[in-house]
Amino acid sequence: MIRKFLQDQRHVVLILFIILCGIQISRDGISLFYWLLLGVTTAGFLDFLLSYVFYRRLKVPKSGMISGFIVAGILSFYEPFYMVIIFSAVAVLSKYCIRYRQHHFLNPAGFALLIATLFHLPLSWMMESNAYLIILVGFYLAYRLKKAFHIVSFLAVFLTLMSLSRMNGFSIISWFFLFIMLIEQKTSGTGILRGIMFGAIAGVATYFSYRFLLLQYDYLMVGLLIANL
Repeated sequence: MIRKFLQDQRHVVLILFIILCGIQISRDGISLFYWLLLGVTTAGFLDFLLSYVFYRRLKVPKSGMISGFIVAGILSFYEPFYMVIIFSAVAVLSKYCIRYRQHHFLNPAGFALLIATLFHLPLSWMMESNAYLIILVGFYLAYRLKKAFHIVSFLAVFLTLMSLSRMNGFSIISWFFLFIMLIEQKTSGTGILRGIMFGAIAGVATYFSYRFLLLQYDYLMVGLLIANL
């Protein structure tokens, strides 16, 4: 029964998120719990509602909950509470409204967080509360989803470009971004060649956005969204 439950990789991701959030809540207090709860319930409810409105499907909104966790876990919770509601909703709305050939192609949470930075809202990456756990689960997800080439290609391109610029790329990499957001199942492509291309494009775009864009725009979100295109 447990094995069948874990065959859905979204369950593994949700368990990871709950643990990571629990670690961070122990550090930052109950306000963070309410912040995360607002993000997850907003995204989950909206995903459930829109799935029924558009497709007449009644299902547990696991994808929406994941998007809500990511938005709430990366957007700074020192902002007003309505901000997490707005941008969790933006994440889910992008999934249903920005589509090509009946499929969404933008990472929902990444899109919402990039929009947030356009309004000068800081990203705190609270979700990255235990890098070792993220890397351990990330290797498992990359293997099960067959996304290892996405990660290797991104690292090879990004770290090479940073090294050529005499900068330490590892010092600014988010492991949560690398092992969770970069390899999102629906928007990162499948297959070895597509994985290499996706990772390379994301690596190049992330490097140039880090070097040349204004600091208010999160370079990781810019790189991810450019690769999605």
